[in-house]
Amino acid sequence: MTGEELAARVTSARAALGDFRREGLDALASGPEPDWASWAHRLAAQLAWLWLVDALAVTLDAAQLETVLDALDDAVELRHGIGGRECADCDAHPAGLCEDHAADLGRADRYAATARQLRMEARR
Repeated sequence: MTGEELAARVTSARAALGDFRREGLDALASGPEPDWASWAHRLAAQLAWLWLVDALAVTLDAAQLETVLDALDDAVELRHGIGGRECADCDAHPAGLCEDHAADLGRADRYAATARQLRMEARR
């Protein structure tokens, strides 16, 4: 699950909790009876996802994080080196880059993005 997906799940769980608070206050102000079962189901589903993500989370100490970041940096360098090479398929491709080498550059970009995200999270 990506950071964006996790953030969306947290937002959804917060919305379900906000609905509970609002519906509860409306009920106290003699509004219609809230649909507690529906609300509880929504919140439980969102919290289950959050629990699953938390259960799968891995915590790295500083040395482990440094090792992972070094590995990602090495992978970026390797993939850029491979993706930057030209081959007969690259020469024949209209964009000047074959699918395999384009995929290598795409992987390098994803590795670099993951390393940036880990570095930002580590600073928090």
